[in-house]
Parts: sequence; C-alpha cells; structure tokens
Amino acid sequence: DKAVMSHASVEWGTPQDLFDAISESVGGFDLDAAASDKKHVCDNYFTAETDALSKEWHGKVWLNPPFGHGVEQWFEKVVNEVHTNADSVHVLIPARTDTRWFHEWVMPFATEIYFFKGRLYYVNEKGENKNPAAFPSMLCVFRKKTQQSKHPHVTGVRLGRRWSGFRIPT
Repeated sequence: DKAVMSHASVEWGTPQDLFDAISESVGGFDLDAAASDKKHVCDNYFTAETDALSKEWHGKVWLNPPFGHGVEQWFEKVVNEVHTNADSVHVLIPARTDTRWFHEWVMPFATEIYFFKGRLYYVNEKGENKNPAAFPSMLCVFRKKTQQSKHPHVTGVRLGRRWSGFRIPT
C-alpha cells in the first residue's frame, strides 16, 4: 500500500495502539469527531455524512481530520468548540510547522503540542497499517482555560511501549 507514502488519500485512520495509549493517559475520549463507519476509535463518532463541522462537540474529543486542504476549518472548529462546548480536543495531524494554519490556529490556541519520534503507521481503508507515513506527526491538545496543563516546561513523554515524543507547552 503505497498511498500512505504519497498524497493519494487524505483520510487515514488513527493507529489503534497510539490511540489506546493516549486515551488511557487522559481517562478516555467521548467522541471521535472525524471518523468513518469502518475507521473510528470511539463509540460516538461523526462521519463525513454526519458532518462534524456543523455539530456541537462535548466532553473529551479525539480528532484525526483529513490531512489535505481545508484543515484550517477543522482547527477553527476545534478552537470554537473548546471555548463553548468541548472540555478538550486532541488533534492528530501531520507536523506541518511551516504552514499558515499551524501559526494561526495551533500556536496561539493549543495548550500542548507533542512531536512524535519516527513516523506513525496510519490505518488505510482496508484496516491495515503496514507502511509508515511520508511525514512526521504531532498531537495538538486544546483545553479550556480552566484545564491548562500543569507542566510548564518541555518534557519527554512516553505513550505506551512504542511511542515517545516531546511535549511543548505553548
């Protein structure tokens, strides 16, 4: 499956072992905001057909949005939901620190950013994760102001046995 190595698809499922480690560390998630009937990590989820961008999000939200153009609309939604309804939103996204959306939406509003060591193995439409992504990934965490992180400095983190990275407070 060479699609994960190219730009053939913009929709890649969350690696289950990574999600499990993050979910355990935060006490679980209530909603997968960008999923499909075949690829979802929470019992409650929105698909392209149910249009997460037009719905309210509540509780702790997981978001692995389509990676192509239009990612800005997802970040705008994340910021709006954290300020109104959702307790937190964890966004798994390619680490594109040179983009406009990173500087306009992530840097000013994320409470934490985790950069992963190595490349993630996203899940394709067949449910397989055989090949590493052609890009580095990051986890951007957005929380209500009352739930800011208690770690005010850069730290190394370990998520399960396979995943490590660096937490950068913003």
